[in-house]
Amino acid sequence: MQNFGRRQFKNALEAYSEQYGFTVSDVNLAYTSQTCHRCGYVDKKNRNGNAFKCLCCGHTAHADGNAARNHVARARDTVGR
Repeated sequence: MQNFGRRQFKNALEAYSEQYGFTVSDVNLAYTSQTCHRCGYVDKKNRNGNAFKCLCCGHTAHADGNAARNHVARARDTVGR
């Protein structure tokens, strides 16, 4: 039951993707909020609430924005597989 709404959403999204010509891909979201978008360094201490600061390269960003960039990068990596 927990995944029922997700399945409906995914089916609708796939239908829209065919209609409007965009690609839908599953992305592993593990550690995207702890991974630096610039250098790829992963550490749970990189994220502090809404603030992201990489302990390796010093990159700073809003934590959710940094994670979103990681989601996009992973989605691009899965296209064509």
